[in-house]
Amino acid sequence: DGWFWLIPLPYNRTSIGVVGELDYLLQNRRDADGKLDTQKIFNEELMKCAPLKQRLEGAKQLFPIQTTKDFSYRASRIAGNNWVLVGDAFGLLGSPVLPAA
Repeated sequence: DGWFWLIPLPYNRTSIGVVGELDYLLQNRRDADGKLDTQKIFNEELMKCAPLKQRLEGAKQLFPIQTTKDFSYRASRIAGNNWVLVGDAFGLLGSPVLPAA
């Protein structure tokens, strides 16, 4: 239903996030006022992933949870005279958002 990223950063820090369909991630997770607790959503998803939960034991969260709906992109052209876009240069679907180090 979703997946986590785990990317090592400088200074013994790691960017960790969860990606999934909005219908899944937000399903039945609004409070009585219609607000979302994104920290709670992250924690609930983390509890479902035993290997990551175990790996994060003793870790300290340094920043508040940040969210974005869609950060995918696709170039309007894939190739031209003497050039071609490949891999992430052409398009990206589902990439982590990294905090400033």
